[in-house]
Amino acid sequence: MTEDELNLPEWKNPVFLVRRNDLQIQINLEATIKHAKYNNQPVYYICTKDTYKDRSLHGNIRQKFLSVSDTKSNTLCGILPLSIGMKLALTINICMHDGMVNRAQGILRKIVYDSTSMIVENTDIGEGKSIIIDRPPKYIVLELLNHTPGTYDSLSLNHISIYPIKQKYKYVHKIENGTNMTREFQRIQLPVTPAFVFTEFKCQGATLEKAIIDFNDSNIKSEPDLKKELERLEECFKRTEQLSKWPTI
Repeated sequence: MTEDELNLPEWKNPVFLVRRNDLQIQINLEATIKHAKYNNQPVYYICTKDTYKDRSLHGNIRQKFLSVSDTKSNTLCGILPLSIGMKLALTINICMHDGMVNRAQGILRKIVYDSTSMIVENTDIGEGKSIIIDRPPKYIVLELLNHTPGTYDSLSLNHISIYPIKQKYKYVHKIENGTNMTREFQRIQLPVTPAFVFTEFKCQGATLEKAIIDFNDSNIKSEPDLKKELERLEECFKRTEQLSKWPTI
């Protein structure tokens, strides 16, 4: 397809399908930033709460675990980019009767935090407003698409609450002799992912009205660029380590 054809009204908001998981992560991140900037909204970088042997992770070790990509076995994002009004997809089955199933899509309408939620950064940067939060929110509200669920938490029609879940995760790294070592840890995060791009595998079971398939991804770098966000996150932790009171949203 040509760029002019992609700009036609009938091709507004299609889903893109790619072959590699790392491309999905990278493009979804970039698309979230552009969506936020276009709609004059901040990007919320929601960090997971990771623990190893019942201990919370900090510093460089936490950064390494945050960088673990979501894959077939690891379905929760280490750093989840969100912007109000963007399209999200569920990554687990919640209630099949109401259409709240893996890959069901909805529009993010609200992010709800409790009194202990922490905003570790609220900064205007070149790409727009960026807010990094060091733990998952209490819940988010989605307007579910293509399904009519029952009424949840006295919300409006088709609106549902999605809460963080806890899953076992695997972190694989090389040791001195060059072999791989796998460490299991626990991750708490919202079971959603940006729905701009899917891999061919992850779109199975999804209802897609329009899709564009990329058969030539050789010009796209092989790793998502989260280094800037991770460095900014670590700097925020250092600056706010001694604070006893935190703002909430």
